Amino acid sequence: MNERTRAWIDLLERIFQKRWILELVVSLAVFAFVLALFVSTFWIQSGLQLPSYGMIHTLGVKAYWDVGLTNETTKLEWGTVYAEGSANVIIYLQSTSNVRTKLVQRTDNWTFLDSNDTEVSPPANSTPYMKLEWSYNNEPILPGQVLRVTLILEMIENPSGVQTGFRTYLLSNMITRFRFETYIDSEPV
Repeated sequence: MNERTRAWIDLLERIFQKRWILELVVSLAVFAFVLALFVSTFWIQSGLQLPSYGMIHTLGVKAYWDVGLTNETTKLEWGTVYAEGSANVIIYLQSTSNVRTKLVQRTDNWTFLDSNDTEVSPPANSTPYMKLEWSYNNEPILPGQVLRVTLILEMIENPSGVQTGFRTYLLSNMITRFRFETYIDSEPV
């Protein structure tokens, strides 16, 4: 083999070796990008998960976890809530009033926390992205009466009057969990 042929072979070997490394690096970069895209798309489409809890404050009633009224509570564990989903909690409310009353429920102090446990302000104190409803039908309750009540926490992706969707709000603010307070008061009938 002459010197000129050997030089061409050496050059081709160096080019092929460098090209192989370049192809490997490019292939790994493309694979990492596609994997990241797949994971983020799956995460968004499968539902953002938010661990959550809330405090319950009562006036004229007491809240319990059980119908036997042995496990009083001041905290509502919602568990993991998904964007565009809902979560239910069943509690038992016992009237502590000595007159007939009706119950009134409201929420306050919605607090969103990011991955650094820093509070992120919702668009308003009572967030448009979530609402709390309940199964209480506005019927008067008697002193000492016990009611089984289902609280329903609903997530709203595109609330009216808000330009940013719930998922966008969660992702852009890196929200990892939230909490809020529920007030249940009794009013004389």
